Formats: sequence, structure tokens, C-alpha cells
Amino acid sequence: MGKSKGTRVNKRSRIGGRLAWGMALVAAWIAPVAVSLCPTTAIAQVGLNPAIVSASPLSAQDKADVAKYVKDLMPDLRGGGADPAKEAAAVKKARTELTAPLLMKAVSVPFRQEYSRLLIQDEKLADLCKDKKDLIAINALRLAGETAASEMIALITGQLGDQRTSVRYAAGYATQRLFEQCAPVERSPAVTMDSLVEVVAKISARLSVEKEPLVFDMLVRSLFSASLYERPKSEGVRSAAIKAMCGALSAGLKNAKFSDKTVLSSVVGIASEFRTIMAARGPQWAADDRKEVMGLAGDMVTWVANRVAAKELENNPNDAAAAATQKKEDRKAALPIVRLAEVLIQETLKAEGIVGNKQIILADHFEKGTNADDARFTGAFDAVVEDILVKKPFEFKSERFKYK
Repeated sequence: MGKSKGTRVNKRSRIGGRLAWGMALVAAWIAPVAVSLCPTTAIAQVGLNPAIVSASPLSAQDKADVAKYVKDLMPDLRGGGADPAKEAAAVKKARTELTAPLLMKAVSVPFRQEYSRLLIQDEKLADLCKDKKDLIAINALRLAGETAASEMIALITGQLGDQRTSVRYAAGYATQRLFEQCAPVERSPAVTMDSLVEVVAKISARLSVEKEPLVFDMLVRSLFSASLYERPKSEGVRSAAIKAMCGALSAGLKNAKFSDKTVLSSVVGIASEFRTIMAARGPQWAADDRKEVMGLAGDMVTWVANRVAAKELENNPNDAAAAATQKKEDRKAALPIVRLAEVLIQETLKAEGIVGNKQIILADHFEKGTNADDARFTGAFDAVVEDILVKKPFEFKSERFKYK
């Protein structure tokens, strides 16, 4: 589907671009945990025979080789030394080498299980995930996420509520890597579907209380990775993630201001992805999943309608120059939200097999920026609520989309 007129939203890769969506401010946090995901790079760095990594089952000698590999590297992951720069370099190198086997293409379930056992039982990785040094905790969490084993889940989710923002962010990133390791059908994670649904639930619970916008954004992006789950009989994971993600974004929008740029960026980023997915695979999604997306689209327009109703964007000839300029900038920031919501509504209707003659025009009215066109915008949205959102198959309560 081509871009809608006037859209200013850059298309983002679904999985890649982890520093996108306004996360440059936390680059320093994840710099120690960044590693190339290219299989050839991982293989070049790994000191383990790839045949061991893909073995099923592992022989006694294989287990001994893996144990030695882990034992040799773990002292550096624990950090130490008087020179912070040297310590950081050593920790990063150890984490890179420890995660390298897990980034290979053919990692067997027995290997993941043995790796997990060694890290948790022998090397006490749980303690490192809670280490008082951010450097150590962040890198330990990254390793836990890449292992993609059920035993690691408690280590990761246990840090979603850490007092340190950087550690919460790292825990969120670890959940994202867990989902990304598990999602492709060609991968062999050592995680059950029920365990992944539990992770989604814990992320959702954290999102309901998370106050740091950058961590909020990270957790939302983790849920988006879970929503891409394509394994057979994985609908429970995908649906739970979509519901949690849409709910969190709608809740975040409810009290958002134009100054809450990270929350608005999260909404625009996810909506942009949903637009592409709904156009390509919407009919294959479960009806409840499509309903969640439609609800989010309605909440997006409601947020903008609230700004209009509160006269935050009103053209007022008595405004000072600075105020008039700010209103223009705010309208410019809100336009992608309206455009994406409009497209999501249209694509969701198509996915439902509902093709009507009534044209939905929201963004074009809003973009013009006159008070009369703002009235047309809110009037058009009222019609969407009355004619679409409260009726079958969606049947939302009209109160959800009330604005001031």
C-alpha cells in the first residue's frame, strides 16, 4: 500500500533499528551490550565448535567443552580492576564471546539448556543480573536474553522493576531479544509458549507503572517483537502481546502532552508497523487482534480531538508569535497520528471484509488547520465512532472515544 497523502512517518524495519524511535539518549546504556547479530560475525568470534552448538543430544565431551568455555569467560563478565575503561572493555568482550554461540543459526535445545544450567547453577548469573554495577547487570541481562531458555525468564523479568533506569531498560531489551530468538520458525528455543505469555504479562504489568518514557518505549518495542510470533500454535503469545501493547499505548496517550515526545514516538512507531502488517496480513489475524488495533486507532484520534477541543491548536489572531509558532509545531506533530489512525481504520475494515461507500476523511481536515476544518475533523470522527466503532464487529463503548 502506498503512503497516504502528507504522511511524514518514516518506515521502520520490524526487527532492526533498535536505536531508532528516539532512543539515542540511552545509547550509552546499550553500547556495552551491543553486538553484531550477523551469523558470520558470531561464528568468527566463537571459540566453540559449531557442531557442539547444534548437537542434539550433547555428548559428555561436548558438555565438558561447553563448561570450560563458560568457565574461562565468566571471570571477566563479573568485572573488577581499578581501571573502569579496561573493566568495561573486558566485560563487553566476555559478554560478546558468551553470546556468540547463541547467535549461530543452528542452536539446539539441548545446548541452550546446558548453557542455561551452567550459567545459573555454576556461575550464578542471577546474582550478576542484580549486580550493584550497572555495567555488570546490563551485560548479564543481555546474556540471559540471548540464551532463550525458560530458566532465564525469572532472571530477566525480575529486573523489570529495578530502581535503576538503565537496568530496567536492559531487562526490557533482554525480553525483546528473548522474543526475537524464539520467533523465527527455524530457531530452536528452549522456552514454552506458556512461559512467553507469562513474560508478556509481566511486561504489561510493568508498563502500567513505568514512569520513565525511554523504558516505556523499550517495553512496548519488546511486545511488538512478540506480536510478530509466527510459530505454529503461537496465537496465544501474539494475541497477548498485541492486547498488552495496544492497551499500554492507549493508556500512555490518555494523559500525554505534546511534550511527551517519547510516548508519542512510540505510538507513531507501532501504528506505522501495524499499518503495514494490517495491509499485508490483516485478514489472517484473529478478530480480537484486529479489534485491539482498531481500538488503538480510535484512541489516537481521540487524543488529537481532545487537543482540538481544548483549543490547544486553535487559530487565534490574538496569539503572540511564539504561541502561534508552537501551535503550528504541535499540529505538525499530531498530523502523523491522525493519518496513521485513519489508515489503520480503513485497513482494519478491509481485513474484516467491510467495504463501504462512505469515505473516511480525518487527516485532510485536520491538516488544513482552520477552526472550521477542525470542526469538520471532529465531526468526521464522531461519525466514525457512531457508524463503525460502536457497531459490530467491534462494539466498543462510545464513552471510550469521548473528548472534551
